[in-house]
Amino acid sequence: MEKPWFDFFAPGLVGKSAKPGVKLPTSQPLSWRLVLTGVILSLPIATSSPALDAIQQASPMVSPSPLAESEFLQLPSFDLEWAENPPKTIQVGDRLSLKMSGTAPASSVDPAQMSESLFDQGWDVSSENGVTAIPLKAGALTLPTLPLRDGSGRLIGRTNPFSIQVGSAILPDDPKPQEPAPMRPPVDLAFPWWVLLIASLLLGLLLAAFFYAFYRWRKRGRVAPPKPLDPPKPEDVVALAALTELEKRNLMKGGQYKAHYFGVSEIIKTYVGSRYRFDAIESTTTEILRFLESRESLGDSTLDRIESLLSRLDFVKFTDHVPNGGDGIQVLEDARHLVLTTRRAPPTTPILPGGA
Repeated sequence: MEKPWFDFFAPGLVGKSAKPGVKLPTSQPLSWRLVLTGVILSLPIATSSPALDAIQQASPMVSPSPLAESEFLQLPSFDLEWAENPPKTIQVGDRLSLKMSGTAPASSVDPAQMSESLFDQGWDVSSENGVTAIPLKAGALTLPTLPLRDGSGRLIGRTNPFSIQVGSAILPDDPKPQEPAPMRPPVDLAFPWWVLLIASLLLGLLLAAFFYAFYRWRKRGRVAPPKPLDPPKPEDVVALAALTELEKRNLMKGGQYKAHYFGVSEIIKTYVGSRYRFDAIESTTTEILRFLESRESLGDSTLDRIESLLSRLDFVKFTDHVPNGGDGIQVLEDARHLVLTTRRAPPTTPILPGGA
């Protein structure tokens, strides 16, 4: 058995319960459900109370009602003028830059409330950088009065109507005035020669770097042939040239006698070591003489001259003795004479059979 719909609000009105053997309370004819029903039914009345209506009317989200036309026309009016030099001709779609006259206070136009009316009258108006008006129709057009607002948005004035003559962009003799004009051909642009110049320079640098790297790579891979060595000069030629160079320095006249004697000693030791194939430059006079005495090819006179020359050189080199200029010249001449008398005999050129 289903419960009737009013059993939710007044269960005592039902004679029997859905479950047999259970008695319904009869001491409370109305249950708590009636109280809840009354609260729910009273909500729409509270939401439409006069106090709430007053709060909604005072909310700033509601825009104020526009001024009446008579009150709007009583506001101060200001003339519009060209922001730049006026154009000679005006056609449909041209952007016209206007500004308020010099006596107007700091303000901006507010064409938002009149956008539909302005479009119907053939205008597209915006307040960017003053007043920008675009005529949408040809003929005599008058820009209607526009409201002026200050920085806080308060209405402080209006503009006076601004009349112009707008010409049509369609030529009078156009055979198809209702069809759009064909698209213009592409505009020729000047060739950027500077781009070509920079590209050529970059290409040249890249090619130069490539060839230089290739050249270095090839050069690194090849082994340069050894330069031909000059044949060694004979020791007597080297010694005589060194004695001549030492003589040109003229050390004895400058008082550098030790340098002169050391120079002659080094030249003679180098020559004797090369001539007889031993290390004479690092040997003492005694060691040199001992080695030369072992050579049976040297005569006693040659050994005596070598011993005499080296002893005179050592006496000045290792003592405080100061020789005179004649002694310095004499040791130089004795050294030259020793080289000339002990040098090798020049090789003989064999005469070929049948030769001269």
